[in-house]
Amino acid sequence: MTPGLTLVGNFNAEAAQYAHFAYNLARQIHADRFGPGFFDGHRIELRIPPEEDELDGPSGAAGTAVAIYSLAVQRCVRMDTILSASLVIENGVATGALERIGGVVEKVLGAADFRLRRMILAPENAVDIAEAGLTAEEHPGMEILFCANVSDILATIF
Repeated sequence: MTPGLTLVGNFNAEAAQYAHFAYNLARQIHADRFGPGFFDGHRIELRIPPEEDELDGPSGAAGTAVAIYSLAVQRCVRMDTILSASLVIENGVATGALERIGGVVEKVLGAADFRLRRMILAPENAVDIAEAGLTAEEHPGMEILFCANVSDILATIF
């Protein structure tokens, strides 16, 4: 077995590229905190169910990085929380910083419909929330958190 990442399913080129950015970021954060052990001995398979449409963008990249890190540290993330954010890429490497994504209003409303209690977004998406007039009164029990980077997410997601 060769350590690394295998993608299974219908990833377009951009989504596949961001999945690899997410993997490399999770690997780096884990190595910085615990050393390289886990990633040197495991191959991770990221799978999209066959009935799903093509995965087509970067908005799941931060969530992918967190999921891979969660696997490496063997801790489950909070089940009441959803995360949607893209990773900032500089010189072909994910920095860990988060950037704004589209479709935020629909994602927040969907999360509220499923009675999720928390949603994590990039700080730049606060404008979308304000412009849409989404308030705590309209969605009681739903908290929107704005995290600047993956390390901030890891501090709140477990």
